[in-house]
Amino acid sequence: LDVRTDSEYKNGHIKNSYHIPLQSLQNRIQELEVFQKKNIIVYCRSGARSSKATKFLSRNNFNVKNLIGGILKWEGELVE
Repeated sequence: LDVRTDSEYKNGHIKNSYHIPLQSLQNRIQELEVFQKKNIIVYCRSGARSSKATKFLSRNNFNVKNLIGGILKWEGELVE
């Protein structure tokens, strides 16, 4: 789950990631219900926003992990 802004996401994201900006997460949480029984990795640029999103989703019974260091530490390919 990519919680960065629209422009950050468009500049490059992890392949097959789902995008909901952090500021929209509370209003769009129902979109993630299909993933509720799966493990979700949340990321942003450096890990701060995704940490907030991880805490919020965890309180709402999602199995989530924060990608420590965010996309800056991601060593895999990015797609546009």
